[in-house]
Amino acid sequence: MNVAATPLQQELWHLDRYAGAGPVLHVPVAWQLTGPLDPVALGSAVDALVARHEALRASYPARDGVPLLAVAPMSTGQLMVFD
Repeated sequence: MNVAATPLQQELWHLDRYAGAGPVLHVPVAWQLTGPLDPVALGSAVDALVARHEALRASYPARDGVPLLAVAPMSTGQLMVFD
């Protein structure tokens, strides 16, 4: 379901779309884990985090040049483990 984006969300959308805000508004993070890993527990923790925070499932499709807020339904992800 799409709803109207808030004025601040619209402003951020316009900055990204037209001003090329780049990585200023998005800071990716990576962690290197050491020691034994329980992939099931880690996957459950990530799923719980995504379920709790709708912003992690949000996207901003545009209709007639106006951004809307769309929140994807919760689903479990596939954790990829590299050794």
